[in-house]
Amino acid sequence: MTGLSGARLDQNRRAGRAWELACLRHLRIHGWPGAERHNDKHASDIVGVWDIALECTLASWDKIHMKVRQAEADATRRGLPYWCVWKKSNGKADPGEGLVVLPAHVFFGLVARLESAEAKEAV
Repeated sequence: MTGLSGARLDQNRRAGRAWELACLRHLRIHGWPGAERHNDKHASDIVGVWDIALECTLASWDKIHMKVRQAEADATRRGLPYWCVWKKSNGKADPGEGLVVLPAHVFFGLVARLESAEAKEAV
């Protein structure tokens, strides 16, 4: 139990949904036209972004590890190699000002994949 009143919980859900939609619009504008909001419980918030399970959140920093584990569990269920959390920056409405949080091994896996693709293009 969170201890939040019903009205406060509804307000938090609406704010979270608004953040997800803002992230979705940002992705579509910046090269991911196939990105879609995913409504299944225990699943990533946004799908259609390469091989990444993407969790969007307004959660406080002390809860980020929980959100990363949630994204990892979804990636595992879906057979995806990558997962991350898109955290809203306090005081910033633009998702482009948000932060993407992911484990180091996921980050370096993505970098290695990018470097490999760039090397193939250079040939």
